[in-house]
Amino acid sequence: MQKRSSVVMLSGGIDSCVCLHTAINPVACVGIDYGQPHKIELKYAEQIASDFDLPFTVISIPLITKSNDVVFNCRNATIACLGASYASSIGATTIIMGSNWSDWDRFPDCRPNFYNNLRKTFLSAEYSVSIATPLINMTKTEVVNLAKKHQIDLSKTYSCYEGKYEPCNVCLACRTRKEAGA
Repeated sequence: MQKRSSVVMLSGGIDSCVCLHTAINPVACVGIDYGQPHKIELKYAEQIASDFDLPFTVISIPLITKSNDVVFNCRNATIACLGASYASSIGATTIIMGSNWSDWDRFPDCRPNFYNNLRKTFLSAEYSVSIATPLINMTKTEVVNLAKKHQIDLSKTYSCYEGKYEPCNVCLACRTRKEAGA
């Protein structure tokens, strides 16, 4: 029987960092460069993976966002499919995504129903990679509290959509981070 191993989809933000810290048998981390203005987050992700002595691979896809857009339709669907393909190529059995309850209103592909359907699709296509979403029913505040419980240094994460070295403290990501107590 194949030993279960996981690939963490690591953006450099709080959620994916918590996923890595709580993952069972992570063997690699993957970041996605989709032309986001906050690409600096991938440098944070690289360092977080390095702290775990795990390889970090960045998959670049063509710019499909409008100038300065931080997200695009089906972003998490794209990330999950690319992650599953990567995991399969290295023999890993699971990808871990950091979607959480606080994103349900804004992003349809962060909701449990989306992931349940994607899991069914993968299973029916006989893909050997599953998708884990350990934070899916947690608010951002609950994720931050979990990070504190595990003594995760959230200063090593990045959550600003402006993409500058110092957080802007104005964008949605910065406001959400502050409201969650991070």
